Amino acid sequence: RVSVFEANEALAAECSYGPAGVTMWKPVKRSLKFFGAVDLTAGGLQGLVNYAEGMAWQALDEDPRRPELMLQARTAHTEFLQRHPDSAPIMHDEGLMYVLDEDLWKQNTEEFAGDASMVFYTKAEFEQSELYSPMFEGCSYYGILLSKEEGAIDPHRLVNFMAKQVKAMGGTIHFGAHVERLSEDAEQVTVVATGRAPATFDACVVAVGATVHPGKLLQASGYDDPVPEIYGIKGYTVTGRMPA
Repeated sequence: RVSVFEANEALAAECSYGPAGVTMWKPVKRSLKFFGAVDLTAGGLQGLVNYAEGMAWQALDEDPRRPELMLQARTAHTEFLQRHPDSAPIMHDEGLMYVLDEDLWKQNTEEFAGDASMVFYTKAEFEQSELYSPMFEGCSYYGILLSKEEGAIDPHRLVNFMAKQVKAMGGTIHFGAHVERLSEDAEQVTVVATGRAPATFDACVVAVGATVHPGKLLQASGYDDPVPEIYGIKGYTVTGRMPA
């Protein structure tokens, strides 16, 4: 028996787009955006220390193997799709979009001047293109780079694909079910959600999404674990409500 507790009234209403599931193998010049989807301190002191350490190494140690590793990632991505063609529905292979300020936009237009797979749009051109989405309204940027040969796992497609599998297994999806806490003993896990009777299961997977740090739910559940492995900041992503 599989049950999913979804806080929203629809699946994948909010999704995060970031490099976690992305095949990035072009040497695009880009910068880090601070203060992204999650509070900088959400991972506790240790999470903040981990983030600071990672940032320091990123600035001080530019790995010369990176271009080679990026090409290897692209090869692994292609081979995975060949071995598992049923995974195609969750992939976004229509290209990656980079949101750039004026300086980075100009640097990349020079870097990829002869690469037909790299398509550049000024802000005005992008707003008139079929790629434009309402989630960009109010955003400050100079232009967009569409890297047509790069791809990603699409969180929106992934969530809906998994939902179909859950229903096919006879599972249940509870909408508008905000999980307040978990209660665990040696035999089972109890899920307590707002306005619903407690439900027990053999195991539980915590997947709170990009806009909430899991430490909050674990603290409410009595676990002494701020999950410092998950950094508080997600400044490399854009979190937005999916267009209807």
